[in-house]
Amino acid sequence: MLEPCFTVQPWLNRPRPLEGTGKGASRVPFPATSYMGRTLSRLEPALLITLSPLADADPNAVEALLDAAFGADRRGRTAYKLREGMKVLPELSLAAWEEDRLVGALQCWPIALHSDAGDTDLILVGPVAVDPERQQQGIGRAMMREMLTHTDDRESLVLIGDPEYYGRHFGFIADQTANWELPGPFERRRLLARTGGRDLPYRGMLGPRRG
Repeated sequence: MLEPCFTVQPWLNRPRPLEGTGKGASRVPFPATSYMGRTLSRLEPALLITLSPLADADPNAVEALLDAAFGADRRGRTAYKLREGMKVLPELSLAAWEEDRLVGALQCWPIALHSDAGDTDLILVGPVAVDPERQQQGIGRAMMREMLTHTDDRESLVLIGDPEYYGRHFGFIADQTANWELPGPFERRRLLARTGGRDLPYRGMLGPRRG
């Protein structure tokens, strides 16, 4: 199995300019020399994965990838109710490519915590989808790390996921979510937030933003 090597194409405020115009130009890869913090030998085989804005991907291809990763019944999950009617945040949503093949997608959505004190805007992270043939190779983790580099001045982040994994690698914890409610069934231990040190309301209902 080839070990993945990641590159990140020009993204938001990155200084490297795009070459040309159009979809192909927006995903021009550049040399990568490391993987997960380790320097790669020039002779070491690597699976080249390029990260780009999710807008580069065909929406139908993204839907097919989500079906492959989570099943065709995924739309019935509570997470979908949290962001019902919302549009994906393009500046925080990523695609992962193996040459021209879409192998990963990360979506972020505007949501809010509705409480007696008012509405607190949040960002829902996920789904984080990886092609089943490329899972367990660090692609999802690379997309998460890249997304997090652009959230320092943004709203607090929320996701539904494995607390051991997302806590250890990305600092998502359940300390402030213990009394939050969702519009559907969920495992409370899997409702996590990354607040950046902010205090959030003690209780409330998560859902789409209003207005």
